[in-house]
Amino acid sequence: MSNKQSSIEWLQDKLNNVKPTQFCSIETIKKWVEQTKEMHKQQEYETKAFWFGRGILAHTKNRINELKPIRNNEQ
Repeated sequence: MSNKQSSIEWLQDKLNNVKPTQFCSIETIKKWVEQTKEMHKQQEYETKAFWFGRGILAHTKNRINELKPIRNNEQ
């Protein structure tokens, strides 16, 4: 998976780029929050699709144990 900017990081960048002397309307901030929510939904979907695909591949190649979590005492 690529290491993309998260939706929260994107919103933080938007807010950090607003200069203290610059006016930022509530409508603009609401729009950014809505965009952040949509980005989060998309990122969540992509993550689930990625891991679903990994599970199917591991099952077909009989490598399902590779996806199981490893406990600290098993290392």
